[in-house]
Amino acid sequence: MEWQPSFGCILTQSQVALIQLAVSEHVFLIDLCQKSFCQHPETLNFIRKLFSNPNILKLGYGMSGDVKCLLATWPHLIDQPLKMQGVLDLLNVHQKIQRSKKKRTQNGPKEVLVGKDSSEKGLSLLVKQVLGQPLDKTEQMSNWEKRPLRISQIRYAVADAYCLVDVYNVLSSRPADFGLPADLRTISTSQTENVKEKKQKNKEENSKEECHGARRVSSTSSAAEKGLLCGKLSCEDLPPVPPQQLRVVCDNMLQGLGRYLRCLGVDVVILENIDDHKKAAELAHREGRIILTCGQPYQSLRSQVGEGRCLLLECSEKARDQAVRVLRHFNVKLTPSDIFSRCQACNSDEYVAVPRADMINMLKERGFLQDQDIDLSDQVLPQMEEEASTSIATPALPRYTHQCRWASLSGLNPDSLTFPGGAPIQLHTVPHGLLPKIPIFYVCTRCGKVFWDGSHFERVLSMFQDVLHITEQDTENAVVTAPQ
Repeated sequence: MEWQPSFGCILTQSQVALIQLAVSEHVFLIDLCQKSFCQHPETLNFIRKLFSNPNILKLGYGMSGDVKCLLATWPHLIDQPLKMQGVLDLLNVHQKIQRSKKKRTQNGPKEVLVGKDSSEKGLSLLVKQVLGQPLDKTEQMSNWEKRPLRISQIRYAVADAYCLVDVYNVLSSRPADFGLPADLRTISTSQTENVKEKKQKNKEENSKEECHGARRVSSTSSAAEKGLLCGKLSCEDLPPVPPQQLRVVCDNMLQGLGRYLRCLGVDVVILENIDDHKKAAELAHREGRIILTCGQPYQSLRSQVGEGRCLLLECSEKARDQAVRVLRHFNVKLTPSDIFSRCQACNSDEYVAVPRADMINMLKERGFLQDQDIDLSDQVLPQMEEEASTSIATPALPRYTHQCRWASLSGLNPDSLTFPGGAPIQLHTVPHGLLPKIPIFYVCTRCGKVFWDGSHFERVLSMFQDVLHITEQDTENAVVTAPQ
């Protein structure tokens, strides 16, 4: 089954988006996002009959998560639970293989390392051990509720189910090669042994981390304490730094946090939904960034980067609260002049100032504006004439002038209205009604996004006032607003 990934959040359980049923020669995809299909009584009736039939062997991997999502999809299953008969969870079989010390025979599969440093985990590792090649898990954390599904998602869904049939056929045909009993279904009764071993393993790992000086977070800790697990240093140990010196990469489940941090002037790379979590580690190594993540990817990412280079956050927290936590953890000194010093769309810190008269001319030249589209009053026209006679090299720039770089408008290609990097000015985003009110626009030279002074600055200022450092210069410039 596939559902919208929650990355370790336990406040709400995701509903099933897709059910994959694989038999010997076919795979059936049941799309539960079609509400009429999901709510049809025969759909649930089919699920009940399938799980309760002891003559049909049902294979899965980590099926407890599937069952929880089924309960979230059909809550009345709580009052009338599924009768689970003829079910084999290959996770239990895999754990038995991991524990087994039996040597592989000459005809058995190629030995695969299964320790901490193995790049494959879970079902992908089992498939690699048994079939010789791991699963491509690229689409595992994609948006399974968005329709239509991409071809790559469908291929992943098919392989994710059908591989269980292939794995079972190999294991059941040569169980001794993998240290398994002749009847694999007897393994499902050894749950107690698995639980005890897992608890012991967790205890050993916790003790090892404590020996390395990492702060442990108990289950009764506050949300604030849980969010501050990142190596040995605390914010009191770090010297205060400006936002521009903090360089981070946000995993794709923290995109909202990434946008807030950019808004505050932090250098942020935000992973896309289609990006693998390994990309965060690659960027951390290549560009010296700190990884911000939450949930399941944390343990894997932390093992790939240096001490204190990966910060675990609570995924149940709001993005604003996560941003405050990051600023405090790294002792970032945020001032009003840092707000909007980076482009929220592409992370660039270089702008060009475009006076109103030039913006109107460009809009007219590209056909986005007609003379009748704006009403310039007698008071505005003299201002435009004065603006046109003023050198654009010294415009009235906003308060974040010293926190970013300013390019000359002369670098803009007059024919294509593109910057040296090839990005065109996004003229279609400029509302005509703003032209009489806004004397100067600010354009990102990397992506061409257009900004202007507005009320958004005051909202951001209010949201983060508890972590702001106000200087005398900020007080003098308090009348200046910032871009929309």
